[in-house]
Amino acid sequence: MGSKIAIEMPSRTPSIPLYPFTSETRSTRPGTSRTAAGGHRATRPTTAATTAASQEIICAISESRGISPAVGLAFVNLSTSEAVLSQICDSQTYARTVHKLAVFEPSEVLFMNTSKEPLSKLYAIVEENLPHIRIITFDRKHWSEQNCHDYVERLAFKEDIETIKMALEGSYFSACCFAAVLSYIELELSATFAPHSLRLRYEPSEGSMMIDLSTIVSLELIQNLQNAKSKDCLFGILNETLTPMGARLLRSNILQPSTEIAKLNTRYDAVEELSSNEGMFFAVRQALKSFVDSDRVLTAAGVNNLLDVARQTYKEANDDVSELCARLTEEYDIPLDLRFETGRHYYFRVKSTDLQGVVLPNIFINVYRKKAYVEFQTLDLVKMNQKITDSHNEVVSMSDRSIQELIDDARSQISSLFRISEAVALLDMIAAFAYLHTLQDYVRPEITDTLAIKAGRHPIREKIHSTKYIPNDVYASSQSRFQIITGCNMSGKSTYIRSLALMAVMAQIGSSVPAQYASFPIVHQLFARVSTDDNQATNVSTFSTEMREMAFILRNVDSKSMVIIDELGRGTASTDGLAISIAIAEALVETHALVWFTTHFHDLPRIMEHRSGVINLHLAVDMSDPRSKITMLYKIVDGYVQEQHYGLALARIFSLPPYLIEVAEEVSNHLALAAQDRAKSPAIISLAKRRRLLLTLGEQLMHAHEGTMEDDALREWLLRLQREFTLRMTDIEAEAESNMGDGETSPEPRETEGSQEDREHMEAVSQISSQSFPIIPVDSTPNLKRPRGLASHSFEDNELLLNSDSGELDTTHSCTSNE
Repeated sequence: MGSKIAIEMPSRTPSIPLYPFTSETRSTRPGTSRTAAGGHRATRPTTAATTAASQEIICAISESRGISPAVGLAFVNLSTSEAVLSQICDSQTYARTVHKLAVFEPSEVLFMNTSKEPLSKLYAIVEENLPHIRIITFDRKHWSEQNCHDYVERLAFKEDIETIKMALEGSYFSACCFAAVLSYIELELSATFAPHSLRLRYEPSEGSMMIDLSTIVSLELIQNLQNAKSKDCLFGILNETLTPMGARLLRSNILQPSTEIAKLNTRYDAVEELSSNEGMFFAVRQALKSFVDSDRVLTAAGVNNLLDVARQTYKEANDDVSELCARLTEEYDIPLDLRFETGRHYYFRVKSTDLQGVVLPNIFINVYRKKAYVEFQTLDLVKMNQKITDSHNEVVSMSDRSIQELIDDARSQISSLFRISEAVALLDMIAAFAYLHTLQDYVRPEITDTLAIKAGRHPIREKIHSTKYIPNDVYASSQSRFQIITGCNMSGKSTYIRSLALMAVMAQIGSSVPAQYASFPIVHQLFARVSTDDNQATNVSTFSTEMREMAFILRNVDSKSMVIIDELGRGTASTDGLAISIAIAEALVETHALVWFTTHFHDLPRIMEHRSGVINLHLAVDMSDPRSKITMLYKIVDGYVQEQHYGLALARIFSLPPYLIEVAEEVSNHLALAAQDRAKSPAIISLAKRRRLLLTLGEQLMHAHEGTMEDDALREWLLRLQREFTLRMTDIEAEAESNMGDGETSPEPRETEGSQEDREHMEAVSQISSQSFPIIPVDSTPNLKRPRGLASHSFEDNELLLNSDSGELDTTHSCTSNE
């Protein structure tokens, strides 16, 4: 209703819905300019993500310069006469800005004409990541803060003007964007808003979860990956709304879930009340079905008595034509067929075969003979056509006047109408959640500091496999925040971690979740790096896509993030893939984010299991079948996968030739024996012990760094730790020398001529240690003057420096056995 009341503009093609995000590198294309106000725009078929009412949204973007740029955005929805202003403190990747654009789906984005030459970084990122959006450069003179204030005074609801002005204080860039987008609408689209008819609101960047475009697509939040028209996506599953505005609100909430606990608890309470009160629930759903029917509202009788008379005259004239046709058919015994065309209006038509041997009476005029038909009228019919035309014109004229009067009356109440529409949209979404809560056996989640799920289910897969889906339990706290998931191919690893992310989104939009019990911490950022295939069209490999997405995650992840990573490193050599996976896992552990990391690298869980916050889980399988078959149990259990050669067992399922399986088994057994021989080598055993000891030392130093011990206590503890470390390292090397004395071949100790492998390993460990716990050698002079902000603790001939300003342990000296 808002668009009919508040704005008049030429007919335009509906906006283009969100295409799946692609991370391939694209060459920068030239900016385009608008050829005409109503220029043709290509569209794609309707999908589950398409709301009932197509929208036309224009956006303007402006940015500051610097390492953390402030980005202003203004969105104007021409279909609903709404405007949203926002200003974001973004990073160099502009992740939040791209996310905001994905939420609103503008059909056109305006940049200053100075953004193109030289090409600004934000312009290039928007162009690359949102290729379906038309980018237009607009003259810089239109980006005026003063013009913004003038537009607010003239167009905003009177009761909202002061509130909007206060919100825009300090938001220079969003104010400029608002002025630019309205100037563009007036100058280029020849459209204007009626005074005080634009619903204007300021939307802060805080208060919502940030989900990047890659995650939106890979988790199938809005669109199914295999079939764009399918409803097998989170939006399709949850969209039990009955109004267009309810569907739009649901889509917006899925793309930017709330992080406000009070708001979520209020929604949970509303869902619970509706689902427990059957009478209220059905009454609300029934009312929503017939809430808005604009055609009936605009043509309701009783608004204008003269209009009602004109409509009645028009109806009677049409009835008279039908009666004339029936009377002439009976009188002349000719089967007349009444027809209508825009130019000729009503006329009669008879088949030529029905007139064989019959003379057409003189009452019929304007006779027109065709091959198979004869068409004609009568004088009375011509008069009736004229009466119908006059009545129609009178109805149209009076309807137009009545509608204009209704519009004038409604404009004075338009702010209330908008608020009613918002309330109905929210009620519709809540009612949809209550419907799902009852129908799908969902449970109300709790907001806590711990993620705990009893019998959780994947909401999309559950719909597809309703009688076969096997639920799983989940628990994650600060002590189990990094969970490594191993398991056979097809055992359900990807489905398991995706279900966690989807349930987190559902919980933070106010919906119940598919589980018997669920509690969630508030997640502020959600990232997903899932398996990808090569893109042959743009020559982008799986590995390059993985690295690009992981780089983005590592730049933005923090302790309030949730990350799911599926089989990282599978697109390159196994050694390199394992090394990169370990490095990325180490980095993510330090962020204290909630991470689920699936992998086929068996060494990864073994290497990471001693890190604080890391636990190992796997999807169970049954390989006890004597025919060497494998049965997937789809249940998560503790520890990493112990089954050997599950790839060969799966190969048997797919009926590979038996001789290929036999060769593969022989090669696998040979490689396993060789690995066992290497593992029994004294040098390897000694090396492993050194590694474990160094990792333990690193963990202890990190705990000391994060602790709150007093200086004296910390000094004593560090001295004791040094002595214990020295004794244990001495024992390890003595054992290695003893094994050499027994005649076993082993490299020389690394203190003398150590092996190349030992030297390379210790150098690598030293580098890793220096990055995590840098040790700075310091002169042992008693009167050492410490740098400002450093607390010093005696460490025999060297000194351990704790930076009290940055909170980092400044040490570069690696302890060895002869210290």
